[in-house]
Amino acid sequence: ELLLKGFAVFLGISFLKTHDLLELASLVSHKDQEIFSFREELKILNRYYIENRYPGDYPEVTWPEAEQALVAALRIKEFVLSKIK
Repeated sequence: ELLLKGFAVFLGISFLKTHDLLELASLVSHKDQEIFSFREELKILNRYYIENRYPGDYPEVTWPEAEQALVAALRIKEFVLSKIK
């Protein structure tokens, strides 16, 4: 979330308070369409991020799912950092 918000600020995009990664990507896409090449990664991360952000019943996460989420996060991190350098 913070990487996408930082990228939006870097691009001069203002946004309302949100935790939805796809919503943030949609805002960023107005200036950088390439963000949507990470649509699947954003969907994967959104599932865990929003569901686990608030108290309640947490979904069980398997080791392969955790690895998949880590790879997705690292790919997005690499993309954003390459854009803001």
